Amino acid sequence: MKKLLLAISLVLLALTSCTDKNDLKGTLPNNDNDGKKVYLLGSEDSFGNFEVVDSAVVEGNEFSFERTISAKPVFFMVNIPDIVGSLPQRAVFVNEKGTVTMTIDTVVSVKGTPLNDVLQETQDKGIAIENKLKALDGELRTISDTLARKAKQEQAKILIDEYNVLLVDCIKKNAANCVGEFFFLNTISPLDPKFDELLPLMDKTFQDKVKVMLANETQTDNTLPVGASYIDLKGQTPDGKTIALSDYVGKNKLVLIDFWASWCGPCVKEMPSVVDVYAKYKGKGLEIVGISLDEKKEDWTAALSKLNMTWPQMSDLKGWNSMLSIPYGVESIPHTLLIGKDGKVVAKNLRGEELQNKIDELLK
Repeated sequence: MKKLLLAISLVLLALTSCTDKNDLKGTLPNNDNDGKKVYLLGSEDSFGNFEVVDSAVVEGNEFSFERTISAKPVFFMVNIPDIVGSLPQRAVFVNEKGTVTMTIDTVVSVKGTPLNDVLQETQDKGIAIENKLKALDGELRTISDTLARKAKQEQAKILIDEYNVLLVDCIKKNAANCVGEFFFLNTISPLDPKFDELLPLMDKTFQDKVKVMLANETQTDNTLPVGASYIDLKGQTPDGKTIALSDYVGKNKLVLIDFWASWCGPCVKEMPSVVDVYAKYKGKGLEIVGISLDEKKEDWTAALSKLNMTWPQMSDLKGWNSMLSIPYGVESIPHTLLIGKDGKVVAKNLRGEELQNKIDELLK
């Protein structure tokens, strides 16, 4: 599944031969990047690695490419590795016929062709929801009243549900093209109930590649197996204190270890269910320890507040290079392990009702 998440980050692309030529016109906010090299990247299939297919030089605050159009529209990437300022180094767009305009600022805007317009519209709506969530997070930081906080948290939950509906709707409407494939890979985990509903809607070739990839990864599962003893870890809390799994495991409690990150769409989508489980079972012998694969502390702490994650948390802020995930063989997230009172793994990767039922069974 890690390959699937990497495909999310890198986006799906394909290059095929075709003679149509079309422009990509890019604009930066100022002239600070004048003379910088900008690269156009592509790949041979939907789940491959990017390769440079062209390069250009930023002139003033503009750059351009003449693109070779694929037989079927796919995603391409623009990369400015030495970009100056707090701007995105990478920006994706759909490589389809027509002139594409790209504006790289604090956020990227891509317009000009039908699928790029659909992509941009969905992203704009998503950003609007995210901004509302950030505003709620700011309000929550100033509210101490329990009832008032609960009301704001309910508002946040409604917005998260709205965000999920937006993405699922986009996938359904674009199941036959790369925009739907992009949002499928970006938001739908194989553990999500929507996975089995949405995958059959997708292009047959895409379906087959996803199934083969998941089958291969299932055969090479290197995560800690059910029945194994837990491995102790130490990490930093958001306020800089050191905690260990052994502070919670073996203390006559059932412990859910949750590997997650603020940037992980499936993790964020699942979190309201985990919050509900914690509220229901915290006083009955359950503890949760979150292990974040974030890289930026501000993203980590903002997500904790926004999602109402009140259980212990640790991280080393090294993302996929985290030393905390290696002992457990974690190659994809969300990844959870339920640790029994004897310190052994009793279940892995349970979600929603399955997780609640298992906890209920074990705490009887």
